Amino acid sequence: WQCDYDVVYLGSSRAETGLSPDYGGFNKAPVYNAGLKGSSMYEIYYLVKYLLRHQQPQSVVLGLDFFLFNENQRTQDDFALSPLAEDWAAVATFTNLVSTQTLYESWYTLKENISGRATACSYNGQQVSKRNGTLPREAFDKILTRYVSNPALYGDYELSKEYLELLRSALEALIAADVKVYAFISPAHALHSEAILELGLQETFEDWKRRVVEVVTNANDNKGGEQHIILWDFSGYNSITTEAVPDESTGNYMRWFRDSSHYRPVVGNMVMQRITGKASAQTELPPDFGRMLSSDTLEALLSDQRAAGMVYRQANVDELEHLRTLIRDARAN
Repeated sequence: WQCDYDVVYLGSSRAETGLSPDYGGFNKAPVYNAGLKGSSMYEIYYLVKYLLRHQQPQSVVLGLDFFLFNENQRTQDDFALSPLAEDWAAVATFTNLVSTQTLYESWYTLKENISGRATACSYNGQQVSKRNGTLPREAFDKILTRYVSNPALYGDYELSKEYLELLRSALEALIAADVKVYAFISPAHALHSEAILELGLQETFEDWKRRVVEVVTNANDNKGGEQHIILWDFSGYNSITTEAVPDESTGNYMRWFRDSSHYRPVVGNMVMQRITGKASAQTELPPDFGRMLSSDTLEALLSDQRAAGMVYRQANVDELEHLRTLIRDARAN
């Protein structure tokens, strides 16, 4: 960590590219985006442990995704070489120290210091997606095909009890350190909800939400019932996630999404406004975007989402047929 941060973002690449540390709702507190591309709940758990060893944040914003809890979603190849790994050894330290990335960063730091341009805490961790050059239809097809075919995503999904337990342990560790947790289920385009349905994973998806709510409820109850953890849901069907995918012939890009999985920072700012309760004059927050999740609200939310899904399917027959073709082709290959 380069500096001390009051707020840290955690999650997958959705959080990494969609949540801006420049969001102004934290009263100019230093914010770091520690989202991890292609991560699992296993990696996020160890990132929480690492965070609490090296930082004393006041708040953590935790983006949760269905695929993070897939039993087949294991660690990335470079995880063993990172300081997050349990058995991070001296050989890993040496490997990191002599890597080309480390050499480049050392050279860059030296150059900035010599030039006088160096600024404290200038790096905030956010990664900017480079997918803007790809038209939405191509980007959607590519990402959806990956999700429905990759066993680590939706292709061979098995809800992991171990990962749910790691979520519980991570939340309890954060609460014990007196960290406020803003947790949310990430927004993805409605076609992701449809892919989950087409793959026969709807019941598993809903059960995952039930288990997450149970974990959060128990963690709060164990701390005297205080709301140390707040949980919101932005997934499913709403005025943001049902944005129409423009035809390639138009050359148009989408307002809310870069591809079917990754929302734009403007949507990330909406998420932050909703979960923190701090509105912004720059962004109008749709009333149907985001609902608080608890044991009292969950079943009604699931019922509403099923009904909204039926409406979406009736209005998007051609889009769904295109999705089914993608799934058939992905399975054939």
